[in-house]
Amino acid sequence: MQFSVNDINKNYHNFVKSGCMRSNCYILNPCAVLRRFDISTSVRWENYAYRCLNGEFEMSEVKIKGVLGYHFMATNVSFVLYDSLTLKDRGVEYEITSRRIFKKYLNY
Repeated sequence: MQFSVNDINKNYHNFVKSGCMRSNCYILNPCAVLRRFDISTSVRWENYAYRCLNGEFEMSEVKIKGVLGYHFMATNVSFVLYDSLTLKDRGVEYEITSRRIFKKYLNY
């Protein structure tokens, strides 16, 4: 799946308008966002030590050293799959505080 800048901006405005996401990009309803791309999921909170089972994927909530608030990144255990802030690449200190575990369902 690839997105243009126009796609990203259009989706941003649609998600904010529909109430799925705040204007600061905090996602209020991640399952609704994923449904927009035909991905049916459920989501639950787990602590930082949880390891995904087959058919699950995770988004990790991280605390950045010296920064108020939290940030989310796509991870697989401790491996970063995607991070919009590229924290690891930039050598920024952070710790995983919790995980959002998604279970994907087949669309028929």
